[in-house]
Amino acid sequence: MTVVVDFTALDNTVVIGCAAGPQASGNAALASAGFVRTDEPGPGTTCTIDGLPTEGYPYCWLTGGYWGYYNSPDRSTPWDFSMVGGDAGPLVEGSIEGWAWAPAFDGVAPRLPIADLADHTPLPECAVPDAPVLSIIASNEVLPFTIPGGGPIEIAVLPASDAVSTAVYSEATTQSLAAQSGATRVLARSASEDCERVDSFDAVYDVRPAYAPRAGTPGSPALAGTDPSLTGWATGFADYLPGPDVTATFQTPNNAVGTYGTDLVVLGNGGRITMTFASPITDGVGNDLAVFENGFAENATSQKLFAELAYVEVSSNGVDFVRFDSASQQPTAVSAFGFQSSELLGGLAGKDIGGYGTPFDLAALSNKVAVRTGTVDLSSITHVRIVDIVGANDYPVVGDTYPDSFGRQIFDTHKTTGSGGFDLRAVGALHQVAA
Repeated sequence: MTVVVDFTALDNTVVIGCAAGPQASGNAALASAGFVRTDEPGPGTTCTIDGLPTEGYPYCWLTGGYWGYYNSPDRSTPWDFSMVGGDAGPLVEGSIEGWAWAPAFDGVAPRLPIADLADHTPLPECAVPDAPVLSIIASNEVLPFTIPGGGPIEIAVLPASDAVSTAVYSEATTQSLAAQSGATRVLARSASEDCERVDSFDAVYDVRPAYAPRAGTPGSPALAGTDPSLTGWATGFADYLPGPDVTATFQTPNNAVGTYGTDLVVLGNGGRITMTFASPITDGVGNDLAVFENGFAENATSQKLFAELAYVEVSSNGVDFVRFDSASQQPTAVSAFGFQSSELLGGLAGKDIGGYGTPFDLAALSNKVAVRTGTVDLSSITHVRIVDIVGANDYPVVGDTYPDSFGRQIFDTHKTTGSGGFDLRAVGALHQVAA
């Protein structure tokens, strides 16, 4: 059905959207068409649509005006003022729904006549831009934005505490974080006039001067293996595909099942393992899971550590996976037992010393296509896959490359043998679905 929102009295615009399929109510159709409403002063009311009027409550309802709700159930009769409100339904499929701001309570139907809307063919949905999302990110990063099929992109940046309605968009394909600090919200949407915006990129970053320091130093979010916030551990594994440079002694995947301990399984260069959870991990407040390796620091105070790194991927069905974005600002190759700074690494398992797990927040994946479409359900993650990174540009596993989400080569200590590659001790959960 067609949904019309007449903002003429507020900003001199009229916006047309499409609500696909059956709709339970006028409010449901409004949301399905991509509009955002607030219901202050209470359920069943409509105070603002897409942040207008900016004065909010009590300007709406009490002093300034109200949103009138209208419809035309057969796409031919004139606009009819609804006497039952936006919560009523279900709606007649194919109808036209309308909302118009009535300043000073002088209600007027939407300015677009039904005759002009009867044959309205909604524009296709706009593609949604994407960029790397890391919970903690260095302020010297520049976010590269892409959009499926190409086309112009608009980007807005604002403090995470500010209302989305205050966002100011500018057309761009990159966004520097140099001027940002702390919790920062980044929004991006298609700027094309040939499609209808129904969704946008929306991510919150903790912008810091550098990536998180290693475990055991101030500012690190890493979790000790005995941290009481860890509610559960992997209960099994679905596959183990070791790469080269690992002896049979270390090819023991059961060692990574259960609570954190000193036992481990070695992935080898380019190897992988998928750990499973009988009680699914769910997206809660803050970090949701932690991956434990056994790296070690150069000394007690140094940020430099011996690190064997890995990508982390999650799935809710064991088939379709999404990968956490990653960052490596390490500029040069690292020798077999060389060190690099944890503050140059983000979104990678293995960037913390033994005894501590590197945490991951499922919310960082919310902009991924597989999550948007429901292929991966962040409320019910049953599989966590660890993929070893071959941290050298002269030793690729055939057919594989190991870039970070900014397109840079990831380096880690190389080449070690016998126990080469990522050493997995455990995968812990911070939020799980109740059994």
